[in-house]
Amino acid sequence: MAKFLVVGLQSFDFKDENGRAIKGNTIYFLDKSDSEGYMGLKTGKMSIPDGMVRAFTVLPGYYDLEFSVRVGAGGKAIATIGSVEFISAVNFEEKQAIK
Repeated sequence: MAKFLVVGLQSFDFKDENGRAIKGNTIYFLDKSDSEGYMGLKTGKMSIPDGMVRAFTVLPGYYDLEFSVRVGAGGKAIATIGSVEFISAVNFEEKQAIK
């Protein structure tokens, strides 16, 4: 499992301009980058199934996420979340600049 700061969750259920049903859930997370030439946190998003939405009880929060990989369209690898474990809440406080 890997620790991630999950900052948001969006559920959607609508019809597109062709009348097709579009339904799903997306989590948004931050991940510390070790890439050369990059400082700070990188943002990411990932689709999750309806049954996993309830696992994200506190946002923003730290979660252990276990990933698995499956083969998608065109043979492209797609990461999916296998399990979720809440670690702790995060409280972002707005700080005022001293003048």
